[in-house]
Amino acid sequence: MQSVVEKIKLSGIIPVITVKNPEKAVKLVSAIEKGGLTCVEIAFRTKEAPAVLKTIRESLPEIIAGAGTVLTVDDASAAVSAGAQFIVSPGFTAELAGWCAGKNIPFFPGVDSPSQIQNALSCGLSILKFFPADIKGGTKMLKAMQGPFQSVQFIPTGGINTENLGEYMRLPNVLAAGGSWLVPEEAVENSYWDKITDEVKKAVLAVHGFQFRHLGINSENGQQAAEASAFFGSMGFCPRETDISWFNGTDFEIMKQRGRGLNGHIAIACNNLERALAFFEKRGFMGDESSARKDGNGLTFIYLNKEINGFAVHLVKK
Repeated sequence: MQSVVEKIKLSGIIPVITVKNPEKAVKLVSAIEKGGLTCVEIAFRTKEAPAVLKTIRESLPEIIAGAGTVLTVDDASAAVSAGAQFIVSPGFTAELAGWCAGKNIPFFPGVDSPSQIQNALSCGLSILKFFPADIKGGTKMLKAMQGPFQSVQFIPTGGINTENLGEYMRLPNVLAAGGSWLVPEEAVENSYWDKITDEVKKAVLAVHGFQFRHLGINSENGQQAAEASAFFGSMGFCPRETDISWFNGTDFEIMKQRGRGLNGHIAIACNNLERALAFFEKRGFMGDESSARKDGNGLTFIYLNKEINGFAVHLVKK
C-alpha cells in the first residue's frame, strides 16, 4: 500500500484551500479530484477549518487531506483529531516536529535557508516546504540545494502557477508543489466547479510536461531502414546511424528490424516517469517493468503495456 508521502508525490500538486462551509468544501474538493488531483491541504486559518477537514475525510475517503498554516501544537492536535493525514507549517519549530514525530504523522515545515534546512534535518525531517518559493530564489535556489542536501525533498509554495509549474516539477528534489492558485476565491464563492476542474486539468498536464519526442518506424531489415532514412534525409531530416536504427533529425527513428509495436513506436518525453505512470494507470495503461531503465533519481525510460493503433508507446525522462 502506498504511503501518504508516495501519494502526494504521484499527485504532484497540493492545492491549498480555505473554505468555511463544509458542504461547499466537499464540492470544491470533488471538482479538484475530477480534474485529476488526489491531495488537498486545508488552511487552518479559520475556526471552521477542523469541521471542514473532518467532513472532507468522511465524504471523500480516497482524497489525501492535510492541514496547513499550522503554527502550534494545539493547532496540530486539532487537525489530527479532525483527520489530518499530514501537517504543513509556514516555518520550522522543533516542538512541532517532535509532536508530529510522536504521532507518526508526516510534517512538512517551511524553510528558506540552508540553516533552517539543517535544523529540520537534525530533527529527522527530510521533506520540507520551501516557502516563499518565488521570493527566495525559486528553481535556482532549489537547484543550488541539490548538492549540499541530497537527501532532502522540497514542496515549493508561494508564487507557483500553471505557467511556471513545469520548471519546478522537472527538478529531482521537488516532491510536489503547493499553492492556492487553482482555487481562486471568486470561483469558490460563485461555485464555478467546472472552471476549477478545467484549471486543475491544465495544471496536471503542466506537472507532466508531455512532449512528442520521436516516431519509431519498424523495418524488415537494415537495407529497408537505410532506404527509409534516405527518403527522410532528402527532406532535410539529417540521418544519423546507430547500432539498431537510423535517426532522422529528432523526429524519426527507423528501426533496422521489427521492434516493439505492430508498426513501430512513439516516444513521449515527460518530467517524471513515476508520476506519468500514475497518470496512465488511471487510463488503463501500466508500465512494462521489463523495459524499465533507471538512474539515481528514478525511472528514465519505460514502455507502456498496450499499443495505440499499432504503435507501442514509451516514456522518456526529459
